[in-house]
Amino acid sequence: FGNCHKYSRVMIEFELKKLGISKNVFLRGFLPTRDDLIKELSESYLLVLSKNETRQNRYNFPTKTIDYILAGRPMILPNIGGVSDYFKDKENTLIIRTESKDDFRDAIKWSYENSDKLNLIRDNAVETLRLNFNVSINIKDMLKNFG
Repeated sequence: FGNCHKYSRVMIEFELKKLGISKNVFLRGFLPTRDDLIKELSESYLLVLSKNETRQNRYNFPTKTIDYILAGRPMILPNIGGVSDYFKDKENTLIIRTESKDDFRDAIKWSYENSDKLNLIRDNAVETLRLNFNVSINIKDMLKNFG
C-alpha cells in the first residue's frame, strides 16, 4: 500500500516473477479511501513491510507496523529501525534481512508451509503492541522515573 516509484514497481514485479510468487503478492499502491485500506488489510493473508536500508530507515521505527498489527494479520518485517527491539522472528512476526530477496521468498514459503502457526504469531504481535505501544503504560513508566 502506498507510493512506489514506477521503476521500483517494475523491478519488484520482475523479482516476484523470478521468485515464482507473483500470483500470490499484490502491490496495491494508494487506495482511494480509508474503508478501502481497511478492507484490503483485513482480507490479506500476510502483510509485508518493505523498507530500504537508508540512514533514515535505520534510525526510525516503522510505524506502519502498528497499522498491520491492528489489522489482525501476520507480518513480514525487515530487520531495520528498531524492529528487533520488539519483534522476534517466528514469535510475533517474520523478520527478514533488509533488501534480501531470498529471505523474502523464504518467509512467504514458510508462512504457507506453517499456516497453522500464523494465528499465534499474530496474537503475539497484538500482545507486543499492548505491552510496548500503550500510552497509559508508557506514561506510568515515565512518571515512575521522573515523578
